[in-house]
Amino acid sequence: MLDLIFALKFVHVLAAATMFGVWLCLAIVMISGHRSGNPSVVAVTMQFIVDVEKWVMAPAIAAQPVSGFPLAWAIGLSPLNEFWIVVSLGLFVIAVACWLAAFRIETRVRGLSRQSALEAVALPTDYRRMLHAWSALAVARSTGDHRNFCFDDLAAAGRLSSAGRQTRRQTICTLRDRKAS
Repeated sequence: MLDLIFALKFVHVLAAATMFGVWLCLAIVMISGHRSGNPSVVAVTMQFIVDVEKWVMAPAIAAQPVSGFPLAWAIGLSPLNEFWIVVSLGLFVIAVACWLAAFRIETRVRGLSRQSALEAVALPTDYRRMLHAWSALAVARSTGDHRNFCFDDLAAAGRLSSAGRQTRRQTICTLRDRKAS
């Protein structure tokens, strides 16, 4: 039974690390492609990003609940009766919604940049508008707190799932206080 728990935990942590690592790397690659200003470079970069999102990020996202629920059952928890798991699931749903919105934008940007490259014209104004929307989802853009709500949700879910009981209470209080202010 202990081997099963370690295997499930390994898959769960590996999927979480993959999600964070892929998100960070693709954000850097996308910004680098954008800075070139060349529609052909942006088109190739966006094709790469969309492919990696489909083939790496989507399975990592799917692996989280697929490994998380059996892991909770294996260690003797009833997943939907544990407050911290329910909160983590809610945060995970928000993070997945942010990812889906960003993925849709990336797909549209890929189409716009591909069309610009084929026609040998500059990137359209819609490209910049979509890039700003993507930035709001993927990169911290506020001037006050410098925080990204999607990343905060992933980080809070990670703290909830790996922390002790006392730390979970502190994290939940912190989240509640942040929403109140």
